[in-house]
Amino acid sequence: MTLYWRNNLGLLYLGNSVDVLKTLSPRSVDCVITSPPYWMKRSYGDGNENEIGQEPDYRDYLNNVIAPFKEIKRILKPSGNLFVVIGDSYYSRQKGTGGKSAKQDSNTGSRFKAPKIPKLMPDGALMDLPSRFAMKMVDEIGWIKKHNIIWHKPNAMPTSNKRKFTVDFENIYHFILDTKRYYFNTQYEPFVESTDVVYRKKLRANKKYNVKDDYKGNTPYMYKQNRERITSQESPNRMWGDDESLERQLEQGRIKRSVWNIPTTKYRGSHSATYPKELIRLLMDAGCPERGTILDPFLGAGTTALVAHEQGKNWIGIEIYEQYCKDTIQRIKTDI
Repeated sequence: MTLYWRNNLGLLYLGNSVDVLKTLSPRSVDCVITSPPYWMKRSYGDGNENEIGQEPDYRDYLNNVIAPFKEIKRILKPSGNLFVVIGDSYYSRQKGTGGKSAKQDSNTGSRFKAPKIPKLMPDGALMDLPSRFAMKMVDEIGWIKKHNIIWHKPNAMPTSNKRKFTVDFENIYHFILDTKRYYFNTQYEPFVESTDVVYRKKLRANKKYNVKDDYKGNTPYMYKQNRERITSQESPNRMWGDDESLERQLEQGRIKRSVWNIPTTKYRGSHSATYPKELIRLLMDAGCPERGTILDPFLGAGTTALVAHEQGKNWIGIEIYEQYCKDTIQRIKTDI
């Protein structure tokens, strides 16, 4: 364990996450955003014995993956937030044993030798690892689960298996320590037009016409010229009753829903599984105050640190592989 690099905003540690976390001060972090290694998906480095995700028994994996969050509970402020991005897996006794082939070569990090996996469930069964992880976080450590956000990936890689659907989402679990004190900056999104409005717009596209006075009230309720219709009718999107608040609603949009449509992005560095900056910005905007401190105990390619740096927030990153530390430094220096 060593402090590998620092700048005016961040601290980058090279080492095992649990070891580093034990050295950090209690109640010193405002927000944690991270994505731990997934079970038997790929090897991220050179066979480090402490690498999480290579355990033959998925139950050992779950025990190892929640271990850092026991320490994080001590480090996080009572007002803090924890966001964990985690994906599922189909059970197979052949996980991680892909040999030399064009398919394996095209999937960075997928070819590695794994110990023989015991038969713990039928091959092809969806393991429900995210739910098992969330339950252990609540039952064994005492975290409070606040949200289950669905990250929908519209450009997800299609499956070649004709006997199942393409999985195009991952879970983002939001945990807190105190339901009364946790920080939350409300996020908004544009209103969604009803299907009949969308249909009428398509019919009228590129057409010039005059709207009769009797029909001017039929425009979508999110527009300002439709004020009377909004104030006189109940709406599932309506949050306030007075005109001043109504103006605010029309300008801000509705409170953001919990299914987020965000495409994956390409990364040319050595890390083979990075999440997009837009995803991290949303979590950071909602869960970390200005000039707050962000922690990522599985830093990987450094996206969390990069977004924190762009927002002028302090950050702490922990990574077990030196190459990824180098990648993070390079990304931040390039961005400055």
